[in-house]
Amino acid sequence: MNERNRRTWWIVGAVAAFAVGALSWVQSIGYWMQRGAGAAEPAFLFIDHDGPSVTGALLGTVFLAIGALCAVMAARRSRRTT
Repeated sequence: MNERNRRTWWIVGAVAAFAVGALSWVQSIGYWMQRGAGAAEPAFLFIDHDGPSVTGALLGTVFLAIGALCAVMAARRSRRTT
């Protein structure tokens, strides 16, 4: 695999991980806002406790970290000369 192709895959990984992380956080924030507004049960979840929103926030953080790692790897220059 050449350097340009490898870099492209790191960029694709970073974009995908950032997207999943951001969407997880958006879902968690939406859940918390609905709960704060007094909604008995959010429309997109079937259970009425904060477990899914906390899990979504944790998973979002993990995916944002993976995205940051992929971005660093994409920005890094290879020192190999082969």
